[in-house]
Amino acid sequence: MKMKPIVKARASENLVDFFPSTPRKDLPYGFMKLACGLVLFMAGTVLGMAMRAQFNWYFTSHTELFFPEKMYSADCERETMVLKYFVKPIHLMHKMTDDELFWRATLLPKVQEYPFKRVPKVAFMFLTRGPLPFSSLWDVFFKGHEGLFSIYVHALPDYKINVSKNSAFYQRQIPSEDVQWGSVTLLEAEKRLLANALLDFSNERFVLLSESCIPVFNFPTVYEYLINSAHSFVQTYDDDSPRGRGRYNKRMYPAIKQSQWRKGSEWFELNRELAINIVADYKYYRIFQKHCRPTCYPDEHYIPTYLNMFHGSLNANRTVTWVDWSREALIQQHMDGRASLRVLSIPSGTVEQSARTTMSQLLSVISLLGSLLLALWNLCSTLPQRLWTSDFLRDIVCSSCSWLDCAIRKH
Repeated sequence: MKMKPIVKARASENLVDFFPSTPRKDLPYGFMKLACGLVLFMAGTVLGMAMRAQFNWYFTSHTELFFPEKMYSADCERETMVLKYFVKPIHLMHKMTDDELFWRATLLPKVQEYPFKRVPKVAFMFLTRGPLPFSSLWDVFFKGHEGLFSIYVHALPDYKINVSKNSAFYQRQIPSEDVQWGSVTLLEAEKRLLANALLDFSNERFVLLSESCIPVFNFPTVYEYLINSAHSFVQTYDDDSPRGRGRYNKRMYPAIKQSQWRKGSEWFELNRELAINIVADYKYYRIFQKHCRPTCYPDEHYIPTYLNMFHGSLNANRTVTWVDWSREALIQQHMDGRASLRVLSIPSGTVEQSARTTMSQLLSVISLLGSLLLALWNLCSTLPQRLWTSDFLRDIVCSSCSWLDCAIRKH
């Protein structure tokens, strides 16, 4: 007999009745809105704190990048407002035009006493086309005397002097322009050198030199001689010849008379007063610019004539550089525009030592040549007749041997 499934159904009904269902209540809409707002607020707060921490770490680790303690860009405007930079510019390279530079360099203070400790210096101004072959010699000359000299180099615009950081010529180039030999551009270069050197108020004497100049006295001797001199050193003389008065242009009259016309060496030495006057002059410079053209050479006439007209009592009428123009080779070098060796003066000790060294080397060379000539003569005299391959070769060698024999006998 089968059990009826109704019994199981009843049991299920009894179970349901034993565990009654909890009545369901719907949450109010305002509570749900408040809960969502709180969740979003907390998430935003956590995200904001995380981002802030990240940014703080980034900016802290890159402080020098965003807030540098040192400003690496040149603040030229600020530097000019500091006295030490005004009386001695630390950067030789600038963007001033020649007119701006000349105006700036010729400023004269009315107060006679300096508001700083001024030690007079000698400005060595090198007018060169390229390398400085004697820079090592000049470094020895300047070594140990820092603060008593300044160096300025005017080279071609596209040329940069290649020297070590320990050299006195390191970073001493000034803004330059192209220079043509025998033209007024040489005067412009000279005035440009003077003007840049005048920016340093401690420079008292100004010497113009070339890349072929060498010093023969030590620095203390040169310094004391120039600083204590009451005169400047510019060669000035009246040359009554085609190379002197013959270069005078009548169109210069009446500003410059022929009787005032002078000639001299391009290389000069000036005190500060005369240097300022020359840089500040435009009137006579423009006359030379207009009327002194080849075969008139402005670099040999402008400064000598100007000083003769206005400041003759301040000039010694001679130069401090010297070159031997008596040799034909040096004269040819000058005509070709090549450099020739110039010196300031000659101390006896240096000459004696140099002469002994040169004579020793010369005797060694003569002895070597004599030995070589003697060996060749002996070889020619001992060659057997059968070695001659032709009469022509024999005649040549025998002629050479005869000449060697004569040379050795004379030696």
